[in-house]
Amino acid sequence: MGNLKDAFDTKMITDLGLKIKSTYEAFDERAYVAKVFSGEWEQLEMFGRLSRMAVILGQMLPANYKRVLCI
Repeated sequence: MGNLKDAFDTKMITDLGLKIKSTYEAFDERAYVAKVFSGEWEQLEMFGRLSRMAVILGQMLPANYKRVLCI
C-alpha cells in the first residue's frame, strides 16, 4: 500500500476542479491544477497538500460564496 498523500494525484485534483467548475462556471480548473502542482508538491505530506489545495481555492473562489450560489 502506498502513502495516503499519493491519493492526491493529477486525476483527483483535476476531478475536483471540474466539479467546482460545474457549480461555479467562472472557476478556472486548469489554473487551479497548475497552481496546486507548482513548487514543492512532491515533498509535501498529506496535510501540506490539503492545506495548499485549500489556500489556492481560497485565492481563486469569491469571498462571498452565498452571492455566487444565489442564496
